Amino acid sequence: MADLTAVYLDLTDPESARLWRWLRVVGVWRSVEIRPFCASVEDPWDCEVPPFGLELLMMLEHTRGYGQQMMGEMLDVVFDRRTPRVDVAHAELGLWLEIGQRLGLDLAAYDADREQLRAEVGYWQEEAILELGVDHPSTLVFDDGSVMRVQLHGDLTRHDEANALLDKLCTQLTASGSGADL
Repeated sequence: MADLTAVYLDLTDPESARLWRWLRVVGVWRSVEIRPFCASVEDPWDCEVPPFGLELLMMLEHTRGYGQQMMGEMLDVVFDRRTPRVDVAHAELGLWLEIGQRLGLDLAAYDADREQLRAEVGYWQEEAILELGVDHPSTLVFDDGSVMRVQLHGDLTRHDEANALLDKLCTQLTASGSGADL
C-alpha cells in the first residue's frame, strides 16, 4: 500500500482547509511535506504584484525554515479563521503579518526574501503541474509517485472516521495502480 508523503494546499481554498483539518485528525501531518499551490495565479514566477493568496503561500514557505511544527501552527491559524476575502487583501495581509509576528516569525527576513520565496512557491507549483500532473490544491502525493485530489464535503472530526478514509484512499490507489480524483 502506498504511503502519503506530501500535500498541496492553497491557504485561501476551503477544500485545502478541510483537507488540512483531516490530516490533523489522522495525525500524519508531521510526516507529510506541505507544498504550496496557488490556484489564483497561473505562474507565480511572473507575478509582479503577488495577490493575497500567493503572499500567504510565500509566508508559509518562509515558515518552512522554522520546522514542521511551526508550519502546522501557521496552517492551524490560517485555516481556523474564516476563508480570507480577496477583495480586502491589503487588510488581510496586515492581519497575517501580525499573526506571523505573534508566531515568532522573522518578518524582516520574510520581507528581504520575498523574491526568493515567490520563486520557491513557483518552483513547487511548476513541479506539481509538469512532473505530477497536479492541477488543483487539496491534492495528496504518495511515495509511489501517484497523486490524488481529495474533496471533502465536510470536516471529519472523529479519529476513526478520518483513519478509515485514509485507509480507503490508500487501498483504492493501490487497487487502481494510479492516481485518481475523488
